[in-house]
Amino acid sequence: MTDLATIQELSAAGRHQECLQACQNALQANPEETYAYKYAGKSLLALGQFEKAQQCLLKAHQLDNSDPEITKDIANIFLNLGNRDSATQWYEKALEINNNYAPAFNNIANLKRQSGNNQEAVDLFKQSIQADPKLIQAYVGAAASFLALGDLDQAESFAEQALGINENPPGANEILGLVFQNKSNPDRAIECYQKELSINPKASTSLLNLGLLLLQKGQIAAAVESLTKASALAPSEQCALLLAQAYQNLGQFKEAILEYKKVNINQSMNKMIPFNLGLCLLNTGNNIDAIKALKIAIQLDKSFIPSWGNLGTALKREGRLKEATQATQKVLDLDPYNPTAHINLGGIYKDLGQHDQALASTLKSLELKPDSPTAHMNLGGIYRELGNLDQALASTLKSLELKPDNPTAHMNLGGIYKDLGQLDQALASTLKSLELKPDNLTAHMNLGGIYKDLGQHDQALASTLKSLEL
Repeated sequence: MTDLATIQELSAAGRHQECLQACQNALQANPEETYAYKYAGKSLLALGQFEKAQQCLLKAHQLDNSDPEITKDIANIFLNLGNRDSATQWYEKALEINNNYAPAFNNIANLKRQSGNNQEAVDLFKQSIQADPKLIQAYVGAAASFLALGDLDQAESFAEQALGINENPPGANEILGLVFQNKSNPDRAIECYQKELSINPKASTSLLNLGLLLLQKGQIAAAVESLTKASALAPSEQCALLLAQAYQNLGQFKEAILEYKKVNINQSMNKMIPFNLGLCLLNTGNNIDAIKALKIAIQLDKSFIPSWGNLGTALKREGRLKEATQATQKVLDLDPYNPTAHINLGGIYKDLGQHDQALASTLKSLELKPDSPTAHMNLGGIYRELGNLDQALASTLKSLELKPDNPTAHMNLGGIYKDLGQLDQALASTLKSLELKPDNLTAHMNLGGIYKDLGQHDQALASTLKSLEL
């Protein structure tokens, strides 16, 4: 016959199949052996075989109704089956057997906490601690209840007490992370979440909040890593939005779009969600969907200037110039001194062939913001179309003085030099543009034209073919 000590040792070590065999051996020797039914029930419960576990534990309780541990385990079965009321009744039976039985107080307290009755839970957790000062779960439960009640100091105190008993109790470091996060101490919060994850790598709340804090600190790649794990374990709208923001900050717009699309933007009350989706779509050249997203943002806030401005840009790219004019004009209705809107309006007028209005809008932008390289570059383009090549040259050179690494301005400069008949300078400027942006098809096409005028036909052909390839 296998003795009780051996069975207890196997149970404590989690060797449940061996424990079951040992219990079976004990029952062959004595079919009424209480401890054999008790520990067989424990192992079956741990293995998730709830019906068989219940049969064994009820038999053990029938043989010995003075053991609160048996009734507690029966309650645990009901809890696993989702029957909270029956679980509570059996925990209470354990307390009828032993009114100082800490695990029963602790488990009833957890049920109260899960139901939102946090003050009752705190009282029960304290009773559990009084009955067994080493019961770590009760300290963690009390800390979680105090956190829910908004008492950060008590939450911190009980979590620290749990860590004083054992350095690695699951949940305690996460609670401390939440406490420090609420106390605006992100560095301590990050440290606590990282400790929690070293104990439990699947702690989804720690992964989510760690990702949020890393994102706020500008550690974007690390934030993505944490949030990706959180998303795999516990997908949520909050996690999707944080991941989208992280990818957007990294310039990974396609990945950001996939995350934004996990959220129903049509039901969102936060204008920044459709707005940011619109920006990502705009950056990937998906102007049609960008227009839809930006319009949703505007529906949520009709005075949201950035959305009107980007809507104008998307409409302009689609050639919907009348609508682009209206959207850009709306920005100026809301903010008459917005230099970017004046630049954009000038660009739309230029595309419409209304060069006088384009000139007036761009000059107004420069009046408001004299050192704008974009406005000077655009002004150069307008002067060129008006045939004022000297002014076009001066404006474009001014743009490059302000922003020397602008490939578009160098390309435009090459075009102006070509119009002036200064082909060597036109060639140098266009090559500089391609050095900065090698895959610019317009620059390759212009380069082909310059080589042709220089009589270098092989190079002209190569550049034109490259343009067509792109």
